[in-house]
Amino acid sequence: KGDCVAVNGKKLSPLAVMRVLNKLGGKHGVGRVDMVENRFVGM
Repeated sequence: KGDCVAVNGKKLSPLAVMRVLNKLGGKHGVGRVDMVENRFVGM
C-alpha cells in the first residue's frame, strides 16, 4: 500500500522511520534546502 514500516529489516514507527532516514541521508550529504529571500538592494 505504500506505507513505510521498516528500515533495513527493522520495524519502526513512521516517525522513527523518518528520523533514521534523515540520519542516513544526512550522513551522505543527501538533503534539500528551501530558502525564500525578500530584500531590496539599493545601489
